[in-house]
Amino acid sequence: MLVKVVRGRLNGDGALVHSGSIDPKELEIDPGMQQKREHITIQNMGVGLLVSGGFFAWGSSFRARGTRWGPALPYTHTHIITVAIFKITDIVPEYIEVACYQWFQFVMKNLTNVLLLASLMLSVLSGLLTAV
Repeated sequence: MLVKVVRGRLNGDGALVHSGSIDPKELEIDPGMQQKREHITIQNMGVGLLVSGGFFAWGSSFRARGTRWGPALPYTHTHIITVAIFKITDIVPEYIEVACYQWFQFVMKNLTNVLLLASLMLSVLSGLLTAV
């Protein structure tokens, strides 16, 4: 509805992000990096788990606690901001980025459906238990 009301340069015609002058070739992954991402090893999975667990522990150490440098943020926000800073400043070596990518792909492909089903079952069970 808002798209039909707003006219001019503020109207995105339903597009969330304008690509503008970005060349699509810049967003593609080079074949060398793609080959590294596809070569999955147990060591990479362990490194990915360790790094993601470390970032999670770092973020949860700031749970609902404000500091004199800033307001209290939920730990997930702190976690995401920290990972973004590390990625932008290119602090993390490439092999750790590849390991984290492989761990993310493992979790997304294998555990997402299980977690969604478990949360659904818990909500159904809680509804049944409160009805009894």
